[in-house]
Amino acid sequence: MCTKGESKDHRILVIGKAGNGKSSVCNTIAGCKHFKTSKGFFATTEAVHSKCINKYGRRILVVDTPDVTSLDMTPEQRQAEVNRWREETHPYPTAVLLTIRCDVRYTAEEHAIYRQIQRLWGDNSLQSRLVVAFTFGDCQDKPIAEELKTVCPELISVLRVAGQRYFMFNNKDKHSDEQGEQLINFLEDNLTEPEPLWLTYLPHALTGAALFAGIDFAARYDASNSAEDSVSAVMFFFAGLALIAWKVWDVFKG
Repeated sequence: MCTKGESKDHRILVIGKAGNGKSSVCNTIAGCKHFKTSKGFFATTEAVHSKCINKYGRRILVVDTPDVTSLDMTPEQRQAEVNRWREETHPYPTAVLLTIRCDVRYTAEEHAIYRQIQRLWGDNSLQSRLVVAFTFGDCQDKPIAEELKTVCPELISVLRVAGQRYFMFNNKDKHSDEQGEQLINFLEDNLTEPEPLWLTYLPHALTGAALFAGIDFAARYDASNSAEDSVSAVMFFFAGLALIAWKVWDVFKG
């Protein structure tokens, strides 16, 4: 396990339904059988478990997680478990791999599991780091790009949230190191560092300041004021509206 506060190049969080191959994905990335696996759809991981490795020329934290919906947990225990995931990947996960089997149909029930994790996470940082990790790729008899043209609306929605980022894992591939390195290269090519918090909230602060100034100018303006004051009030007001429009557009295009 990594020492608390130790610098890491990547913090990879693996989530998904029980039986989807989360632990196998973790072992592929780690390059060893550190995470317990079993055959079938029953959960073998009952609490968050992590391993820190030096591999592919990087320091990588791999975090395996339980399917909180398949365990006998109260809502409070589920929230506490997901909070531990956040602590493990502090300050944020480099990538969140959502494991989905490509050899069985994605169902509304499985989509509900993802949505519940999303709600327990509490903010949009999970979606912004999301990558769909298709497992059991060895069972695929045609290209995944072709398969995705006919998938259900729920999976289309997940892929849209993930920015069409997905990676295929072959569970029977003897060269797991190659898959692991390919994944790391994929993540570095397709995920950028999140913007700092001050930049995230800057549009809100500027919008509030501009609107307040505009309202203040308008409240103090009367017939005896100069035309310059009136123009200033209008300029500040519309600057605020422009900043609001910019932020709304930024949210929708994201």
